Amino acid sequence: MLKFITIILNALLLLFYQLFFTNEVTVDINLPAEVQVNTEFTVELTVNKSNISSYASLKQKLPEGFTAVGVETKGASFTFNNQTAKFIWMALPSDESFTVKYKVKVDQSAKGEHILGGQFSWVDNNVKNVAKIPPTSIKVIDGTETEPVVADVPVEELDTKMPEEVEVMCVRNAPNIISASDEFVVEILIKKGTTSGFAKLTDILPEGFVATAIESAGASFKFENQQVKFIWMSVPSQQEFKVSYNVKITNQGMNGEKSFEGVYSYVNEDNRETYFIHPFYINVEPSELMADSNEEELGDNIGLAEGTSDEMNETVVSTMKPDETLSNDATATYVPSNNNASIQYKVQVLALRNAKNSDVVANYFGLNQDIATEMGGGFTKYVVGSHYEYKAARDNRESLKNNDKIIGPFVTAYNSGQRITVQEALMISNQQWYR
Repeated sequence: MLKFITIILNALLLLFYQLFFTNEVTVDINLPAEVQVNTEFTVELTVNKSNISSYASLKQKLPEGFTAVGVETKGASFTFNNQTAKFIWMALPSDESFTVKYKVKVDQSAKGEHILGGQFSWVDNNVKNVAKIPPTSIKVIDGTETEPVVADVPVEELDTKMPEEVEVMCVRNAPNIISASDEFVVEILIKKGTTSGFAKLTDILPEGFVATAIESAGASFKFENQQVKFIWMSVPSQQEFKVSYNVKITNQGMNGEKSFEGVYSYVNEDNRETYFIHPFYINVEPSELMADSNEEELGDNIGLAEGTSDEMNETVVSTMKPDETLSNDATATYVPSNNNASIQYKVQVLALRNAKNSDVVANYFGLNQDIATEMGGGFTKYVVGSHYEYKAARDNRESLKNNDKIIGPFVTAYNSGQRITVQEALMISNQQWYR
């Protein structure tokens, strides 16, 4: 009877643990218990991240005499400054558990017994979370000593020796789809954390984009060589502040997907460090004037396509039905075959003010892919393909660029059939962007 009660209690405890603790973020550390001076060893850190995917950092304070070099970073940037080894991710790997590694070289001054701890921190719904790395001891010997040399720093004081978290973050906000004739505003929210003093924000714009300052937050502004620069001799005292600039496109015929990339440089404990701003992708569609020109060209030349005549062209165009174009409130006509996959990527090949039958457009371009239509901004937009991986859509876009009649095809993204930004789709699907 007692054995039966024990089994029941153990099962209940296991169920309680699975319900309340299986999603806990933990970090396991693996390193040798003993090494000799003037040698190297590897530190392995296994992060059990559950379902988090946001910005994150992992850092360890190393004793004097230890020098670290990154080995396996899993997409993070690795730095070693002020005896601190640090991994920083703009977005964590998709795996629920992954391992990073760095190599440590120890010199003569590192002799003794040391404790390696540290922390893994991440942001969830704008709230900082921290998981401690279990303190683990390592002894550095010269090969002749018989008694251990114990370090002066006790384990309980380890966290007080950790440098204060800097937690710098920058978020860029801009429209995802624009007309080449439009001007638009780019805003960048800067969370400076505990930093102060000199800082510089650099945003790199595509060719044909021109920027002028709107809000500088006390910085000097400069635009040259396609670079937007905000420079502070001393950053604002607020923990969060915003800068913004206006963008105008000089080429009315510009079309396709363009990327914005940037960095925020700042001073931390007399060291200059860099935060890489997550790339932003914007789809440029031709201005109304250029769209009208493209439409006229399509109408003038469609009858010259191989195997057609002017008479045939008139017949095909005249047989267009009202329901073959979409209303202003309609979304994409293509229905994905896999209803469980909410994120899709397609490629837009054309936008027309006056809709034409999809078969006519496909014949003109010589496409063997099915064309779907959707409405937006007063234009009928023609898209091809249906991909659950961004890279597959990117490859399709690159292939379509070989078609001389298709000008500036670009990738579009959808969540359950609703058009969203490519950046949002990449974040939701936890996929990598490819140029």
